[in-house]
Amino acid sequence: MATYNFSPNAALDTGSELTFVTQQLGTSLDDLWSKVQLFLNANQSISRDTYNAAQAKWAEGQTEMNAALGQGVVALNNIHAEYVLADNKGASVFSQNL
Repeated sequence: MATYNFSPNAALDTGSELTFVTQQLGTSLDDLWSKVQLFLNANQSISRDTYNAAQAKWAEGQTEMNAALGQGVVALNNIHAEYVLADNKGASVFSQNL
């Protein structure tokens, strides 16, 4: 007997929340980057160049994270679709016995 519980609507809600959070994070980081650019443009030093190199690596990580979150949303949507399909098939089998 199964010892877990699954809510199809919760899977969709979770996917929507992941998308929303990813978009909000992107907006916040874009805003931060524009402010950092103002500071960097006003200053010239070795630390500025080091920051730019670190920022490029961090942006790469952010891109990877966004891709992983996107894959998670797709997986949740697929799980939801498969669950609904199986549930409908099960209901069909039982309705034939009524």
